[in-house]
Amino acid sequence: MTKQITMQKLNSSFAKSLLILSLLFGFTTYAQSRVSIINTGNGELVSPRFNEEFVSFGQAGTSFRQTPFTAFGDGLVAQTARQVISSSRTEDFQTWRLVNARNNTVQIINFVSGNAIGAVGNTAIRQRRNNANNSAQLWRVSGSGSNTRFQNVRTGRYLSVSRNGALVQRNFSRNNRFQQWSVNEFITEASIDFVVAPNPATNGTTTAFITSNTNINNLRIRAITQSGATIFSQVVNIRQGANQIPIDVSRSPRTFTNTVFIILELSNGEQLAFEPIVVLN
Repeated sequence: MTKQITMQKLNSSFAKSLLILSLLFGFTTYAQSRVSIINTGNGELVSPRFNEEFVSFGQAGTSFRQTPFTAFGDGLVAQTARQVISSSRTEDFQTWRLVNARNNTVQIINFVSGNAIGAVGNTAIRQRRNNANNSAQLWRVSGSGSNTRFQNVRTGRYLSVSRNGALVQRNFSRNNRFQQWSVNEFITEASIDFVVAPNPATNGTTTAFITSNTNINNLRIRAITQSGATIFSQVVNIRQGANQIPIDVSRSPRTFTNTVFIILELSNGEQLAFEPIVVLN
């Protein structure tokens, strides 16, 4: 079974709360599960269409601010919000509740807006006012893992992604990966402590000290400069307990003092945590 991890923000500087995500095998026990839905074809999260703008925090780094469009009738996409340096996670507007409905079907309802994913005609997908009696909002689920499919009850067509990333309906195609999805449920809370030392780094190296109460596979550790250039990148497997990962920051710019950001990223590209350090050259 594939596991993924994503973060929930806490007030503590280093204590981070994680949610372990496991692929679901059955859909009759959803009730109102909170999930992320990832398209197999493009690897992106199902989301309301959103506006994204670049935001600079000076030496603290850069980020992207997202404004989702959540009105009835607005479009839906398979597109993951970018996350750069700032503490971040799978945004709430990109998570969903799968709610059991009649005749072994489900509604797919946005966690933030409460709107449902619904068919409009035989091609379009739009946000609809939540109504379990509307067959255009009901989906039959088949397959498992990254081969999961959603078939609309009213049209008989399958939830898919167009070339421009919009959610659409398409006739069944056996080998069309854009009709296939992974569904991941938030099920278990865990915790992680993250600190980088020495800080300042004086000899071109430092160490990431990571303590976790669960295993985390394929965690990427990156060091990036204030301009966004990556000077170190390594994928590691974190084990339950204490972990020490050496980090080479010798490629940082040759100024007397320089801030470098040490970032922990999950296998799906989400940023788990970051810590600024000073490199003395």
